[in-house]
Amino acid sequence: MSIAFVPLLAIPFALYHVLMLGGDMNSFMFGDFFNKGHIITITAVVCLAVEIYKSTNTKTAIGDMLGSIALFVVALIEFVLWKREPTFFLLVLIMAVDVVGGMIISQRGARRDVSIGGGL
Repeated sequence: MSIAFVPLLAIPFALYHVLMLGGDMNSFMFGDFFNKGHIITITAVVCLAVEIYKSTNTKTAIGDMLGSIALFVVALIEFVLWKREPTFFLLVLIMAVDVVGGMIISQRGARRDVSIGGGL
């Protein structure tokens, strides 16, 4: 499996686990406005935007989709069994949007990516 097929949402997923080693998500503030949960959610939304853009490429769509589905399943199982926090729930929800949105965009893009003839 190529590094290109690793979903970008693995970054906020790993960031969540690294920051959670310190305890409660709201215990540490970054400045006066952001806490750990805010930073993870902002990172996840930015990664989601890039993932949605990546799903328009029909050449690598299957590999990206399999990586996104695998990450979503791991996160969902972890949420159901251990982590019941609002920040982790939002992270799992963003991963679900990535999977569903990626499937829809890939399917719509593949429908229009039909080449007929020898290519002029």
